[in-house]
Amino acid sequence: MKKGAREKLVMAGKKHSKIVFLCGQQCDESAEFLQYFAERSFCLGTGWQNVIGVAVGFVIGGRIPVVLMNYDDVIAAIAQIKENICQPNLNVKIFVVGGDDKFDVSVMECLPNMKICESVEEMVESYGPGYLRISKMVLS
Repeated sequence: MKKGAREKLVMAGKKHSKIVFLCGQQCDESAEFLQYFAERSFCLGTGWQNVIGVAVGFVIGGRIPVVLMNYDDVIAAIAQIKENICQPNLNVKIFVVGGDDKFDVSVMECLPNMKICESVEEMVESYGPGYLRISKMVLS
């Protein structure tokens, strides 16, 4: 993950105690967040539909889940994202690593209530579904 994005996620976690961080296979990508907020970080494995379901549960519990996904997984979970996050307008943030085209962003723009974000701050500060992608080309 881009170093600046990592630092901004940590800063957002310090500012907002309700943020929880969910990841699957990319837990190594989120090591810095895990270091600071081990009690609010959850590595859940490869079942992305389950990760989305866990994020919904955290929202119901009053938390703000930030889900780290890779490009391929977000495309595979699009129906789950639409039905469980976007249609009920839940405050789940999706942070995607990878992908060098704009296909995923184009798909996300079509989902109801989904906000395409330009920065970590914008993603965390806005209410409702948020989407931010960092290209693999800018990874450290």
